[in-house]
Amino acid sequence: LPHFINSSLPAHDRMTAQQIDSYFRQELIYKRNERMARRVSALLQRNPNQTYFFAFGAGKGSLKNCMRGV
Repeated sequence: LPHFINSSLPAHDRMTAQQIDSYFRQELIYKRNERMARRVSALLQRNPNQTYFFAFGAGKGSLKNCMRGV
């Protein structure tokens, strides 16, 4: 997700851009990853003898990290 922050913006607009950036990261990445971690965990628990292939990112707040808490 690209940053909405531009250093050439006036201070007030830069602060608004930081708030928007933070909101979208929280909603579009972190909360999505938490939901997906719960879904993957439930799927694996319902079908313990089934083989699955998942491809996850490995960054901060990634699905991989969320799975550790499930």
